[in-house]
Amino acid sequence: MSERVLRSRARPAVIVSIIDNKEAIASTKGKRKQKGELVSSSAEGKTTKRHYTHAASDESSSSSVSSTSSSSSPSSLFPLIFSTRLVDGQECILSSCGRAITPKDDAVMVATDAKIVKNALKTRDTWQAKWSVGRVAFHRACWDTLSSRPSRLQMPDKQLVQLGMDNLEMFDDIDAIKEKAAIVARMIMPSSPSSSSSSSSSLLSSSLEPKRVVAFTGAGISTSSGIPDYRGTQGVDTLAGLGQATNKVNKDDDDDDGDVDYTKLVPTAAHRGLSEMMSRDLLHYVITQNCDDLHAKSGISPKAMSEMHGNVFVEYCEKCFHEYRRSYCVDLYSTDCYNEAWYVRCRTCGHNHYTGRKCSHKGCKGKLKDTIVNFGDDLHEKVLGGLDEAIKQARQADVIMCLGSSLTVTPASDLPTMAADLVICNLQETQHDKLAKVRLYAQCDIFMDMLLQHFRSSSSLSSSSPTSSSSSSSSSST
Repeated sequence: MSERVLRSRARPAVIVSIIDNKEAIASTKGKRKQKGELVSSSAEGKTTKRHYTHAASDESSSSSVSSTSSSSSPSSLFPLIFSTRLVDGQECILSSCGRAITPKDDAVMVATDAKIVKNALKTRDTWQAKWSVGRVAFHRACWDTLSSRPSRLQMPDKQLVQLGMDNLEMFDDIDAIKEKAAIVARMIMPSSPSSSSSSSSSLLSSSLEPKRVVAFTGAGISTSSGIPDYRGTQGVDTLAGLGQATNKVNKDDDDDDGDVDYTKLVPTAAHRGLSEMMSRDLLHYVITQNCDDLHAKSGISPKAMSEMHGNVFVEYCEKCFHEYRRSYCVDLYSTDCYNEAWYVRCRTCGHNHYTGRKCSHKGCKGKLKDTIVNFGDDLHEKVLGGLDEAIKQARQADVIMCLGSSLTVTPASDLPTMAADLVICNLQETQHDKLAKVRLYAQCDIFMDMLLQHFRSSSSLSSSSPTSSSSSSSSSST
């Protein structure tokens, strides 16, 4: 098997394995191979070691529904059942504690440096924490106790605490997440009941309209689908910096991580929750930094999205800007190609964006390009929703929910600050935390599950209310 690896910090990079004429597209990070290092190609689009089909006949446009998208109801097809935090059940490694972390505990996780841990094993009896290679857990109070006095710490505690501050993930306790989800529910839909109160006073007038809500999503919303993020305790950048190998690492690339097939990924509970919100008219638009197509697979229309950094399944005509949605990753024919006749090195990112196909619109025949925004590229103004529409939607929003984004990649990360109210759900701190009306340290799946429970219970109460019953009785009597 031959692998060609590219590096793109604006999205998960792609490892392409071509085996027996079948494209297995995998997402992760890696170093870009030198031109023609592993596979040399001809202008006809065939390799000397493996062959791939050029697929020029696939002309499915952006107006058609993706073949992997579901037409079924998001809530009925994918029930939200996530309630366990990643940290629950793990032992707090502070030597003076050692208790298991429960859902009632605030907690933190940090990733450790493999070399530091292994080199200090001989002095293990003097450690103030039971460090091990990988990611470790603390009660938040225990972590605060350890990290608040770095000058008093000895090696390796001091080194590992300092490194842990760079990848620290925090977890609110379950009750706090429930309480904050209830607050967000009332922000979005004033008639939404509080889960902590069954009194009629918690239900406001149904004449109050839901707020205009926009979701802003980052890599953290997709991690439970199998795509790693960048800066978390299991992030590709974090593990590469700490010397921790990931699964299925290419020995020729010391900072690659394990492969994940984009074409087989399914939406997470959080993706499906957003889709359900949109079906209930509680979500108006999605702005995403992800290229994985999982929002579309969950049932959200591409017309209701701005995919700021592109989509691995979409290419567009550079002449008429018509978009083509494919069933395969289009950058197999662009970023992963070096010797093909259509190869053109981009001046801003250094990669090739052309796919070798042409627009099928009558009289156009413009060249098709991938939609991926690599590091250094400008954001698309119109393609895949585009920056212009994202800015418009952000300015019109009453509430923007940021899910799974560290809000560090500009200019997209500045969009959430345009809304009247900001909600941030992310395990790590962000630069906009002080601007947030509600700030949660939680997994996106758990938060969205709890949030949707309020909207579902509100719908149930509405359908069984005396008003609706009397109206149905009067209609039946007539």
